[in-house]
Formats: sequence, C-alpha cells, structure tokens
Amino acid sequence: MLDLYTSAFRVPDFLYAIFSALFAGGILMPFLMSENKKGKEQANVFFGQIILLFGLGIMFACLSAFFLMSHLTELIVPGFSPELKRQWIFLSQILLLSPVVLGFSSLISSSAYANFKFWFLAMAPIFYNLGIILGIIFWFPTFGVLGIIWGVLFGALMHFLLNLFSLPGGSFWPRFSWFSWRKPTAEIYKFFDLSFFRALSLAANQGLMIFLVSRASFLAVGSVGILSLVWQFGGALVSLIGVSFAMAVFPYLSKASLNLSTKEYVEKVMGVLMKVGIFSIISSGLIYLFSWEMIFLIFQTGAFDILAAQKMVDLLQIFSFGFLPQALTLTLARAFYAKEDGQTPFLATLGGVLASVSLVFWLRDGLNNYLWAFVFGAWVQFLWLIFALGKNMLLAQKIFYGKFFLKILSVFLITFLIINFSLSFVDAKNNFSNFVTLFFIPLFSGFLFLIIFFGFLATLNKVPLKLFLKSPIDFFEALVSVSKNKLG
Repeated sequence: MLDLYTSAFRVPDFLYAIFSALFAGGILMPFLMSENKKGKEQANVFFGQIILLFGLGIMFACLSAFFLMSHLTELIVPGFSPELKRQWIFLSQILLLSPVVLGFSSLISSSAYANFKFWFLAMAPIFYNLGIILGIIFWFPTFGVLGIIWGVLFGALMHFLLNLFSLPGGSFWPRFSWFSWRKPTAEIYKFFDLSFFRALSLAANQGLMIFLVSRASFLAVGSVGILSLVWQFGGALVSLIGVSFAMAVFPYLSKASLNLSTKEYVEKVMGVLMKVGIFSIISSGLIYLFSWEMIFLIFQTGAFDILAAQKMVDLLQIFSFGFLPQALTLTLARAFYAKEDGQTPFLATLGGVLASVSLVFWLRDGLNNYLWAFVFGAWVQFLWLIFALGKNMLLAQKIFYGKFFLKILSVFLITFLIINFSLSFVDAKNNFSNFVTLFFIPLFSGFLFLIIFFGFLATLNKVPLKLFLKSPIDFFEALVSVSKNKLG
C-alpha cells in the first residue's frame, strides 16, 4: 500500500516540477520588480499574462497525462503486479488535479513575496499537510488509499485559498487582457528564456527520482515506499533550513542584483551562504546522531515494524551526508536566478544527475547504494555552482571563505565526536519504547551540541556567546568580521 501511494505522486510531481519551474514565482519576482519600475499597470498586465499562459499549459499537460497514464506503468512501476498497476493508474489520474491547484497557488504567492508578506505563505504548507492528515484520519478507514488522495487534494485547495487571501496585501494584482497575451512582450520571451533552464533542472531531478523508483520497484516489497519516505522526510528537514533561507532572502537578492556591482553581489551571496551553511552542517550532524530516535518517534507504529525502521534509519543517515549541499544549492541557485542566469544552475543539475545515474550503474542494486548515488550527485551539483560563483571572487575572498569554512568544519567535527562519545553510554536501540530515551535525551543532547559548537566558535573568534542568545544574525556577522580582520 505504501509503495502504491508514494509512487502515484511521480507523474503529478513531475508535471508540477516542470510547470512550477517554467512559471516559477522565484523567477517571476525579479521580472515583476523590473516591470514595476516602468509602471504599476505594466507589471500587473505582465503578471496576468503569466497566469493565463500557465493555466493553458498545465491543463493541456494534465489532460494529456490523464490519457497516457496507462502507457507509463512500464516506465515508472515496471515491477508492480497487474492489479497494482491498475490501481496506480487510477490514483495517479486523480492526483493530476494537484499540480493545477498548487501551480496557481505558487504563482499568485509571488505578489506577497515581492511585498515581503510571509504570513499566508508560511501557513499554506501547514494547511496542505493538515489536509493530508484529515484524509488519513477521516477518509482512509472508509476509502483506503483513495481517502488519503482526497486529503491531498483538499490540502492543495487550502494551500491555494490561503495564497489567494494574500493577494490583496501584495504588491501586484494580475490584470487579464485578451489582446495583451495574444501578443507577448519582449519581457515574456526573456522570462521563458530564463525559466526554461529552471524547468530543465527540475525535470532532470524528477527524472532521477523516477529512475531510482523504477529500479526500486524490482526490490523487496516496501522498498519504493521506504525510499520515498526518506526523500520526503529528509526533504522536509532540508526545507526547514534551505528553503526557508532561500525563499526569505530571494527578494533581497533580486533587489541587490539590480543595485550592486557583481563583486558586491557575490559578497552578499557568500554572507548568506555562511549562515545557511552553519545551520545546515549542525542539522546534518543532529540528523545522523538522532536518526534512530526520529524514525521510531514518527514511524514505528502499525505495520511499520522494527526491520523497516532500521532500514529507514540507515537510509536517513546516508541522506544526512547530502544535507549540506542540498540546503546550500537552494540558495546558490536562487542567487543565479536573481541575476537572470538559469543556464548555470541547469548545467550543475545535469552534472549532478548524470553523476548519480553513473554511480547507480557502477554500484550493485540496493536502496543504500541508490541513496549514496543521490548524495554524490547533490555534492557534484553544489560544487559546480560554488566554483561558478567563485569565478567572480577575488583571490583574497576565496582564501577567506575557504579558511572560514574549514574552521566551521573543524569545530563541527570536534563537537560531533564529543556528543557521539557521550551517546555511546545510552543504548537507545534497546530502549526504543522508553519515551525518555527517545525524546528527552536527544533534546538534551541537541541542546548540548549547540552550546559546545557555538561556545567553541565564540572562544576561537573572541566573540561573546551571549551575543548569539541576543541576536544570532549579529553573532554570525561578528564571526565573519573578526575572521576578516584576522585575515587582513
């Protein structure tokens, strides 16, 4: 059942990724700001053009996928039985409504982003997941997996309505004009020239996931479900850091790209990356150390037995090695999009995907090896982007940021070894039913991890630790400032 549910999202997610990239709010924002300089009315007309074109495109694609779904089973779920394939087709066709609703929701949120209004945008994903939870509680007992699918669609509808409510408080209101979109402006062509590469990037990432799911469908029952759960759970953790930072700073990066020189812009981007990097490297360590506790607290129930939990723990620990590059790549890609450069992130994504696929063929079949290949590709993608950004940096800047990162990494490794040694006295695996072991020990250990990590950083750089408690941003700025003075 889990394999069926998770694999049913592959085609709708693929279409959503393609169209959310082609008509991405992230790419749309710099164009709206640029058009707004020419006049508010012109920006509103441009906004309306994009929404109309998206509606026509996504509806045509979803209708085409609806009728072609039966032909996609051998590509996506070749290892399923005939009955499971029939159910997969039915569920996938119903889920084709989700990319339409979520796509419109993502587009109209651009107006609120441009005006730095984040409340509705932050609540929308919460209500989306609330819809899924309601489907599990109220509809799953009666309708089975179909009930959860209805919950997904209900959550998507609430996501859309919340973003719709944010529209009046935003900077732009779409103006729909039949004659204006029949004759696209030069800005429309420029917009699609940039978003085309982003669409290819997301298509490549979704293609990699489809490839790995198709390989996993030949493994033991439950393999597709466990692999998908690790992606979703790990992706949610990445989103807490990477997506949150990337979406929050993007409006500022868009403005900075218009007003700053290339050298000043790169300096601003690197400052953001340092902050994201510190939180990401801490998160990767905590995920690795407490993966057992997290999995048992959240998933160890019902038919999800201890063997399935152990397999997911192993995969989550592997995933933790790719947490840092994934989180940083989200910000790096948006830094290039803000400069209206979509080709560089696409080439980086393509390089990462090809690296992952090559490693899958080189290694033996197995979920662990599939995830190692995924992590390897994430690092290739990140390094490609950071080297591309580095072309616009002075040698002194490269030396400084290189030394600063090595200092952070050294402090992290020392802290990780201390906490890992301390946890060796607690046998969590044999006490997984003990709530104190599963909850309070990780909570206390994580708090201790943060104290030791930031305590070391504060001591090495002679920055008062109390500054972190007062303002983490000021603390990071002080760390960077002190390090620059020492380098100078």
